[in-house]
Amino acid sequence: MIKRKRFFFVLLFSVVSSLFLLVQYFKRDDLSSPISSHNLLFDFLNSSTFIQPTPKRDVSYAFVALLKNRDNIAEYEFAQKTVKCYCESRKIPYYLLVNDEENVKGCAMEDYMYQRHCILANFMNTTEHEWFVMLDADMGVINPDTSIDKFIPLMSRSFWC
Repeated sequence: MIKRKRFFFVLLFSVVSSLFLLVQYFKRDDLSSPISSHNLLFDFLNSSTFIQPTPKRDVSYAFVALLKNRDNIAEYEFAQKTVKCYCESRKIPYYLLVNDEENVKGCAMEDYMYQRHCILANFMNTTEHEWFVMLDADMGVINPDTSIDKFIPLMSRSFWC
């Protein structure tokens, strides 16, 4: 009985996947060029069908990611690309700050875990944005469909956690 259920599930999944790829294939503008199912699926996933239009904002905000040093930027490249792509699609300013001499000016803390808050505070004083979304460099966007706008309160209020 379990083997039948498993077989039925695999068969159903195969049929649905094939239908999905066929529908996407025939929705293309240029049917003359060859395309693999791999590219077809990823073209669909990268298309703008997932990204909702950005509503006009009443507040100004930016995403800020912090790196300990420039030497390890390659380690966080994938996560940073997802954040950058999300910000570009929603027209949100994105900044990547590095813990270097220029950004650490005026920070009395020696430990990076504390310095990064000081770096962000210094940066906040030099820009005109009202809200900041602070991210570690290894944080990426999982669901680009979700808009950050719904998490920003309607009333203007600042707080520190």
